[in-house]
Amino acid sequence: NSFYSDEFTPIRKQKLNIVEIGIHRGNSLILFRDWFLHSNITGIDDKSEMNNYDVRVVNKIEGISVIWGDTYSEDVLEQFENESIDYLIEDGSHKIEHQLKCIELWFSKIKKGGTLIIEDIQNFDENESKFDELGIPYDIIDTRDNRPMARKDDVLLIFRK
Repeated sequence: NSFYSDEFTPIRKQKLNIVEIGIHRGNSLILFRDWFLHSNITGIDDKSEMNNYDVRVVNKIEGISVIWGDTYSEDVLEQFENESIDYLIEDGSHKIEHQLKCIELWFSKIKKGGTLIIEDIQNFDENESKFDELGIPYDIIDTRDNRPMARKDDVLLIFRK
């Protein structure tokens, strides 16, 4: 998907606040840390799909911050001021109800000019109206038919503030 390359290449040297929800073993956090030369990178995960090894691996990653907790809890949300995040990437459970909740709870945390990205939308064709009902314009990056071995959830939604 060239979206990330096109989106992130021009801003590589800026000082940004980038948050990823759903971090697994931290590979994308490392990628963000190494790509964005001056940015603050934060990962959030409740560990529900991680084992002890995964947690140890993530805890050893230098140059990032990790918040262990429920993405949708007040405890986690309170750690971010409104309009404090340049990019929030939701790559958590991949469940529609969580993705919708992410937009509802986190969009206020996005800076003016910032972006909230929802990855891996399941059954997008059936669920598109649920995103429309939020009343926040978004762009669709749909690569389901563009690649060999494409997955049925290869859809990104891009919400810009």
